[in-house]
Amino acid sequence: MVAALPGGEFLAFASDCVDDIEKVRIACENRLRQFTRTEQDQDGETRGWGMTLDHPQLATNAALLKTIKHDSDVLTDIGYDTSVITRTGIRGCACLECQAVRNLQKLMREHPLGPWVQRTVGVGEKQCARLLAAIGDPYIRPEIARDDGTVEPSRPRTVSQLWAYTGYHVDKIPVNSHPPRDTHASSAVDGSDIPASQNENDTHWGVAGGEVNGHPSHRELDIHVDAAGVAVKRRKGQRANWSATAKMRAYLIAESCIKQHNSPYRTIYDNDRTNNANATHQHPCERCGPKNHPAPPGTPLSDGHKHARALRKVAKELLKHLWQEAKRVHDTPN
Repeated sequence: MVAALPGGEFLAFASDCVDDIEKVRIACENRLRQFTRTEQDQDGETRGWGMTLDHPQLATNAALLKTIKHDSDVLTDIGYDTSVITRTGIRGCACLECQAVRNLQKLMREHPLGPWVQRTVGVGEKQCARLLAAIGDPYIRPEIARDDGTVEPSRPRTVSQLWAYTGYHVDKIPVNSHPPRDTHASSAVDGSDIPASQNENDTHWGVAGGEVNGHPSHRELDIHVDAAGVAVKRRKGQRANWSATAKMRAYLIAESCIKQHNSPYRTIYDNDRTNNANATHQHPCERCGPKNHPAPPGTPLSDGHKHARALRKVAKELLKHLWQEAKRVHDTPN
């Protein structure tokens, strides 16, 4: 049993509170927006009620929403006065969501990885705290309780296993037709030595879908086959063996980082865009082709595909640096 960095459980608790409050706020916004909508939908139908805040019940609900989030977009849209408190005054705001965010940021500053977050431009306390809530200790894989009742104790994990857990591994798609032979691959979340579809050099095939705590699986592979790496994605009817929440959180931080031109991750993004300026598809690409007509191999990547590829690179580097910092903290004597 290897102990994870302290404070992670409270960070996850505070992050869940922020998530819950956000969901309530969004639901309230949607209801209030529907009552006050006057715009037509794309089919020409007007489905909003077209009411105003002159109605006492709507005014009451708008005031309630303001206690959840003072600068809610829907309040501004319907003319509710939100000028008393702005985002610049968030530290003194008493609304529920701001209080929950302040608590989460405080816990992030007190976390062993807090100093790294504070000195890294583009990585905010709120978003990084939510990422850590999704992945736990970047360096330590948590304990796993299997369906058969056995328990696999926590232990250190590699960078590639962290990438696999967060969905930043790849599937290998063959680009020729050599006869296949069988090989072994391991689930990303079960913590085996070889994670799903990825090792440090992306040289192995693995399982993109399957049971979260599944056992190592078999997959066809010819060691002489030329293969192209394809980013994994969720498929309808298939259970992913990686955390969609963690992947989304890393992606959001990557988006934030590239907006800061003095962030080291902006340089990573720019370099990747330069390196892939003339990149072409090695396999059919659904992203770059019309619906049901993937772009064929040999065609150039679209600008959107290049952007997504560079953001993926930034997210993987971010996760690697978090892993390195967590390892450094673990290896530093108290």
